[in-house]
Amino acid sequence: SPGYFVNSGECSPCNSMDELCLVCSQQGDYCFECEAGYFVLGGKCLACSEKMSHCLECSGDGATCKKCDDNYSIKKNQCCNTGLQAECEQCSDDGDGCSQCLNGYYL
Repeated sequence: SPGYFVNSGECSPCNSMDELCLVCSQQGDYCFECEAGYFVLGGKCLACSEKMSHCLECSGDGATCKKCDDNYSIKKNQCCNTGLQAECEQCSDDGDGCSQCLNGYYL
């Protein structure tokens, strides 16, 4: 059943191999679904924040951020500091600066 794999004739929970894994292969060597705040990459669970700065929750593949740290909001699939000016169209990779402005504005 999901969440378990066979280990020496016994059913073992997926999180016994990877504490963040919720659903794994029947051998327990590949994770398909991770706990909230983590995504699957190569069968392992990685923190959403490793792919996108300040991202607390993301899609299962880590491509889309669903929730950001406090004082950050999602803008063009990035977590941007809420203190950035409204004229900032896209924030920097770290989320704390502006990398692109709206038309008519410049950095």
